[in-house]
Amino acid sequence: MLPNNVLSIQLWSTRGPTPLPEQLAYLKDCGYGDVQLYHDQCEDPMVIRALLDEYMLTARSGHFTLAMFETALDDIVSTAHTIGSWTSSRSGMSRLACVGIRR
Repeated sequence: MLPNNVLSIQLWSTRGPTPLPEQLAYLKDCGYGDVQLYHDQCEDPMVIRALLDEYMLTARSGHFTLAMFETALDDIVSTAHTIGSWTSSRSGMSRLACVGIRR
């Protein structure tokens, strides 16, 4: 049993030449109910939201670069609201990760 009854996968792990709709269909068939999007996939949040709805998936978290947090935080928050990553419900994770921090 999963802690929140949702099996999730980070899409950075599945990136490649296969188009995103095909990846989502395959992952849904494998039993995933949630995906973790990364910055390159969030350029058009309405398209992503439509794909998530089409394949009956959620995206409870997302991964963005440090530069995006520093220069486009409002865009990140807007994207998160659109794709459903930002929620006030206790069952939602509401997490945005900053990736690629270099020292």
